[in-house]
Amino acid sequence: PPRTLAASERAPMTSARVFLISLHADPTSASGVGSGGGTHSYLRELITGFSLNAIHWTLVTRRATEALPNHEHVSRFGQLHRIQVGPVGQMDKLRLDEFHDQSVAGVREIFLKERGSDSVLHSVYWNSGRVAMQLSSEFGVRFVHTVVSNGKRRQLQEAGCEVPNRIAVESEVFQRANRIISVSESERRDLIDLYGVDPGKIVVVGRPVPDAF
Repeated sequence: PPRTLAASERAPMTSARVFLISLHADPTSASGVGSGGGTHSYLRELITGFSLNAIHWTLVTRRATEALPNHEHVSRFGQLHRIQVGPVGQMDKLRLDEFHDQSVAGVREIFLKERGSDSVLHSVYWNSGRVAMQLSSEFGVRFVHTVVSNGKRRQLQEAGCEVPNRIAVESEVFQRANRIISVSESERRDLIDLYGVDPGKIVVVGRPVPDAF
């Protein structure tokens, strides 16, 4: 788990530049435990890379356990906030849509306190993308979105879309995001062919695998 830093080690949070929103995935959760998987690994790699490159960041996630604090300083460049969205405890990420207004209010409160002069929002998965899109419009800031999966592909593979408004929300998030991060070329093709996304704003980065695996 992250070490809590002394006050003298902490970077001033007003200098934060990247404001991450990942409501369903707390990067301090171990991969393979509960719903912990690829998204958790992606976030760990991302915030580690930010810190190693002296990029200030703040990450907001959902509070999924009473055992972890609401706020942690992870490094001198970054901090993590856990906000209450729905009941505290494990919850299917598909239910996040039920608590959208609560999510927006919780993220907005932290963003108002800690945004920098040139902040960029970075959302992961469509529920978080919906929050980022709303705050981007409200505050006039850019936002980047990482796609974890897409509803139209799930429908084509007869896996179902689970949440009725997912595809409509995704379509708007994909169109309004300044950049979209994709994990594969096949997903990039989905975004272009199924959602009509401008190819010029899609960046394919792959999905990291921790050395331990």
